[in-house]
Amino acid sequence: MKIVLFSILIAVLAVQKCQANCQELRELESTCGRYCFKSLHPILEHTRILQSRISYLEAIEDSKTQEKLENIERLLHKTIDPIQALPFERIGSKYYYIEHDDEVNWFKAAHKCAELGGHLAHLQNEHDLEVLSGKLKHKYYWIDINDLANESEYISLTSGLKAPFLKWFSPGEPNDANSNEDCVQLREVDNIYTMNDISCYDKCHFICEKNKP
Repeated sequence: MKIVLFSILIAVLAVQKCQANCQELRELESTCGRYCFKSLHPILEHTRILQSRISYLEAIEDSKTQEKLENIERLLHKTIDPIQALPFERIGSKYYYIEHDDEVNWFKAAHKCAELGGHLAHLQNEHDLEVLSGKLKHKYYWIDINDLANESEYISLTSGLKAPFLKWFSPGEPNDANSNEDCVQLREVDNIYTMNDISCYDKCHFICEKNKP
């Protein structure tokens, strides 16, 4: 760009010089005209070539930028598509995705369900628990209940309201062991799943729920 500006400056100075000479020597006007054209033509041609090269380089840069954006978009699709492909299965009257492989803490489980377009399982009654239990394979699964805000006040993360259904696995539960058990899991004992309070940072499998598959 500096070269282009410098070339244009030279061209302007040459024109001004020619005009001054022509004013002093009007009788040589035609000769000056030929001289000006002959002097400026290589400079103007060089300027045109430089401008063409700059336009070409700008076009290449725009093309590279567009290509980068398209690559980013493809990567995003590759990241999102596997998540969207995870199957939600109709169990009873609801749709669930049961994570049988990964074990994560309660917060990560809630985040994962949100990524899938749902939420941690929100059990509303004994029937929900019974039909879901038949699909479970492991001993522990996270659901959406917690008492993080107020001790012993068990809230559904899904609704923000008091949990509509609780079924603890033993009379001594929930016990808030070590004053650190604020999240609720489904726990299997003798092939029966009930609820247990546990540290939110323990790792369990989890169950996601959403309104539509």
